[in-house]
Amino acid sequence: MIKNEIGITLVSLAIAIVVMTLMAGLIAYSVSDIGKVGEATNTVQDTYQSDKRKAESEVNKVNDEWGDVINKKGIDNETVVSMALNSGIKITDPGVKPASANATVVPLSTTETTDLKDNKDNIVKVPKNFGIAYDSGDNVAEGIVIEYTGTSDSDPLKGNQYVWVPVGQAITKTDGTTMPAITLGRYDFDAQWNSSTSTIDGTGAATIKQDSANWSTPTSFAPTGRTWNVYEYSADNSEGNAYGNTKANDLEGFITSANSNHGYYIARYEAGSGASNSKPYTQKDKTAWVSITQPNASTACQSMYSGLNTDLINSYAWDTAIVYIQTATGNTAYSKQNRGSNTSIVSTGMTGDEQCKINDMAKNIYEWTTESSTSTASGVSRPCVDRGGVYYNDVYFTALRHGYSTTNSYPYLGFRPLLYL
Repeated sequence: MIKNEIGITLVSLAIAIVVMTLMAGLIAYSVSDIGKVGEATNTVQDTYQSDKRKAESEVNKVNDEWGDVINKKGIDNETVVSMALNSGIKITDPGVKPASANATVVPLSTTETTDLKDNKDNIVKVPKNFGIAYDSGDNVAEGIVIEYTGTSDSDPLKGNQYVWVPVGQAITKTDGTTMPAITLGRYDFDAQWNSSTSTIDGTGAATIKQDSANWSTPTSFAPTGRTWNVYEYSADNSEGNAYGNTKANDLEGFITSANSNHGYYIARYEAGSGASNSKPYTQKDKTAWVSITQPNASTACQSMYSGLNTDLINSYAWDTAIVYIQTATGNTAYSKQNRGSNTSIVSTGMTGDEQCKINDMAKNIYEWTTESSTSTASGVSRPCVDRGGVYYNDVYFTALRHGYSTTNSYPYLGFRPLLYL
């Protein structure tokens, strides 16, 4: 019935256009031009038939692609037609974003990546088996949140959430202003602990140290306030492997995907424990998954969903996410945010530290990354870099790099997954 009603609406519109076109043609011609009128009539009729077929084809295509959404959410015909003619669905379209946390999240597609438009027509890529979370922002600058709908009702990771981090193209914000394009890269931030004043000095501003275009070039640098260097090597790089920590599963694949799709996803929350398949939750109010080594955290993050790329977060993803937050919010000091009033470990998403829908980068627990370091302590190598603030110490902040060994696992040390197309 939906398909038939759409067809009738489009056909009626097409007939009206045909009638007006014929009237215009008749007025323009004299009686002696009756032959030309006939030719014009035939041309209009041919065009009408062509447009009708095209419209019906587009409607059929939308019904095929969005049938689940239409049936479950009762989206009106006008919206369905808009989906067909605009070749994309908007987050503000009826039924796309659930009305409450208790409503069913419908995947935009169960078979392929879908182009989504925000309220200013910025494009976001939504992977298969993901829909839009009920409390997602309406604009990329606010934070677009996707939620895993699962492959079945018993899927242990159903409800996991991620936030889109845009790269490589300017973003129009809800108020119409423009957020400049963000370069995917490794950054250093102007922030350093001052022991004499017990404050974090610096502006928090970001300086790019390695553009992702040069990802394969060994590039190390000493972070602000550190006497040792950090680097990010691919998993098959022999020099990087010599330090023993787990590297990114496919660094080149992540960088290629993020740049070509103009974005990637990071988990909205720190990893939570308890999933029956030994994979992490990325949901609010879960027990933070701590006391895990960096190699084990990396293993837990990989292959979380069938046919999608997941990994432990790398330095490109962490740094660029901070730059995104600072650019979108105008809070250029977020990179040096510390624990604040968060003085005990809490469940995921409960510290009040939410920026562009991303939670707890500055507070609660340290988070493992795939970045490496030349840091040592008492002669022992500490190649595994962790990031972020921690509940028990004011010294640590969002952008800080810290090093531990491959065997360290502490009750204040967790991780965060990465998702890319």
